[in-house]
Amino acid sequence: TKTRERVRAESTLPWSPGKEFASEPTIYSYNRKSERLYYCDRYLGGVAVIVKSFARIHETNLKKQGMLPLTFANPSDYDLINPEDKVSIVGLTTFTPGVPLTMKVKKPTGEELDVSVNHTFNDDQIAWFKAGSALNKIKSDRGM
Repeated sequence: TKTRERVRAESTLPWSPGKEFASEPTIYSYNRKSERLYYCDRYLGGVAVIVKSFARIHETNLKKQGMLPLTFANPSDYDLINPEDKVSIVGLTTFTPGVPLTMKVKKPTGEELDVSVNHTFNDDQIAWFKAGSALNKIKSDRGM
């Protein structure tokens, strides 16, 4: 839609070609501009935001939106990822608190990398993710 294209054009986050993942080189933190971005990430079809570190409020808001706020287990791995790379998150079928996930990175050359990414989800937050958002989980729990 026109709105979706306009928001993509105005976004300050670098996007992969599939527009599925966003990544910031430093902390994903609180300010007026980034406050609207965590809502835009999901609206744009986002699945995960993968960064070196988060401001706590953003991490929580992404979880409530049904997104995956992930951090690089090794922050220098950020430099291995390029915009043309294809990225998949492995381990979501066994998503468990305290257990890192694996980000599979496929380079245009065919080279593949496995990058460890951390999360801080608890059991309730994993249920939000599986339901698509915290509101979806509440709605489901109330039989609506």
